[in-house]
Amino acid sequence: MSKYVLLLGALSIIGPWSWCGSAQAQHIRGFDVENTSTTMYDLPPVYDEKEGEVTLFTEEPFFEKIKLLRLDPPMSLRERVERLVYGIYTDVPPEYDHYGYEIRRHMAGVGNATFFHDPAFIEKQLKNIKTSEIILKYWGEVLREEAEEVERLIKEKKDASSTRTTFKYNRGVVNAFLVECQSWINNNKMALEYLQKIGPRAYRYNPKKGIISFKSKENFKEFASIYESKLRSVREIRGYLPFRMMVY
Repeated sequence: MSKYVLLLGALSIIGPWSWCGSAQAQHIRGFDVENTSTTMYDLPPVYDEKEGEVTLFTEEPFFEKIKLLRLDPPMSLRERVERLVYGIYTDVPPEYDHYGYEIRRHMAGVGNATFFHDPAFIEKQLKNIKTSEIILKYWGEVLREEAEEVERLIKEKKDASSTRTTFKYNRGVVNAFLVECQSWINNNKMALEYLQKIGPRAYRYNPKKGIISFKSKENFKEFASIYESKLRSVREIRGYLPFRMMVY
């Protein structure tokens, strides 16, 4: 096996979890959630052109399959505006996060490099990615339809300027999220499809060192480029609170 390697990382490389800031409880009709500005300390991945190494903590998160529930109907137009970013900007219990939680659950294993050598694992994760794409498509349609209806009502009722301002902001958050979530899904898909294309004989993963080694320099460079794009999209999707705790 050659020296062409990607250092995918382990806990000992990145270091321990570190927390900062304070949590603040927020009440949403029907339940209480913890809306927090705390962030997970996360060193940026390092790419060394000379050594060919990328560092990332890739522990697989755990998700249960849950029974989905419905929120009570919104009591005001303002509440409808606020609900546009539920599961995106505002964290809610998973039972009410019908689209986001299911996307996260299906994407939970895509970065588990321990099984990158297994064609069956890659095939399964590509199917999970396809499911996530479908869920995101429907989520986007629901959000756009709701945004159009809310905009119509705001114009019709000539609602308060604060509601209009919040709506414009939330709609912008929704549009940015849909683009960045699609990019995150696509980049994970490209990484796995590349490994599937070259086959497990072209590379080897060392779980103790967190290193994936390639026999071919060309394969290494191509995968490194795809993997860098994947890391950028992970950082983007972590900007949304409900997705912040995921690490792949």
